[in-house]
Amino acid sequence: MNTTRRFLKIKLAIVLLLFLSGCWDYKEIHHLTFVTTIGIDYKDDVFFVYVQALNFANIAQKEGLRPPSHSAVIGVGKGPTITDAMFDLYKSEQQRIFWGHISAMIVSEQALRRVSVEDLTDTINRYREIRYNIWVYGTSEPIEKLLEVTPNFGYSPYDSNLMKPDKTFNQFSAIEPVFLYQFIKHYFERGVTAMLPKLSYENSHWREGGKATEHLEISGAYFYSYKKLKGSLTREQLIGKRYLDEHALRVPITVFEKGKPVASIVLEPPDVHYKHRLENGEVYYDIRVRLNGYIDELYKDLKQETMTSLIENKVEKQIRETFNSGKKIKADVLNLNTPVYRFDFSGWKSHIFPNKDMENIHIDQITVKALIKYTGKYKGRID
Repeated sequence: MNTTRRFLKIKLAIVLLLFLSGCWDYKEIHHLTFVTTIGIDYKDDVFFVYVQALNFANIAQKEGLRPPSHSAVIGVGKGPTITDAMFDLYKSEQQRIFWGHISAMIVSEQALRRVSVEDLTDTINRYREIRYNIWVYGTSEPIEKLLEVTPNFGYSPYDSNLMKPDKTFNQFSAIEPVFLYQFIKHYFERGVTAMLPKLSYENSHWREGGKATEHLEISGAYFYSYKKLKGSLTREQLIGKRYLDEHALRVPITVFEKGKPVASIVLEPPDVHYKHRLENGEVYYDIRVRLNGYIDELYKDLKQETMTSLIENKVEKQIRETFNSGKKIKADVLNLNTPVYRFDFSGWKSHIFPNKDMENIHIDQITVKALIKYTGKYKGRID
């Protein structure tokens, strides 16, 4: 009887254990090194993998207290493949490296020019810990230098423009940041020109403690078409692209009269429509853009018709300049060919696909309609 009772107790205990959640593989977070950014360079047939690592003490802050200055830990490994370079890091690791918190990826210009995107991203996309929604950049700067840049006020690198570029873009919509999965999708689609933002650093805008501080910024972009790197353009050369970006929330534009500024306007997301026609082997585009905006600063009283005319003329001019800059590197940086690829495939196949140098692609008419929705707290200029 006692044996039976003991057996039933053991059996009940085993059944109850089945309902317990297992924690056998649990790792305490202070015993892990969290990689937040990965960089890839390629020199002399050798891959260099850079990592920026933090721990949760670098990220968590006490409310109401100024955080201490946080410098990131930077590691570098090298090898004949990206995987070998990553394993080279493991040789000297002091704690287990966790890759699941990677938020950004930086690829050197040399690697972009000498290694295919497929080879650069194979390990990143294949490894189970790394997510698809990480920001991706190209750069001509030393990657190690970029990873050393930290935000002001002692904040963590996790709060920098590197890992949260969308915050800056929502306030100043110049060049839209791109997730890795978005870039890969555009890279493999024949009718789309894939854009890779270019990351740089500068030290001319901010000072802390009387000293100039370095900050990251998106200074341009690289462009891929038909899986080939076409080249790069600066932010100034790409200024016309933002007027066709429906994700551009705040686009500043200053208009001039007789060489002097007369007003600064902030434009809201545009409404853009395209039409194309095929004539004698040439492709012509008509673009219609509707823009709403508000006056941010007024230097001279102007009639609304005059102001909107100045805006419309400047927007048209900058769109054409960006298109022509793209033609010089043989890239459709405005992605005018994409709607043709999707909705007129036969026309794309006969006129655009055989002429990948963009020589037969033209912009005919650009119709811009601007509307000043409101003027701020003042209706006119206060002198």
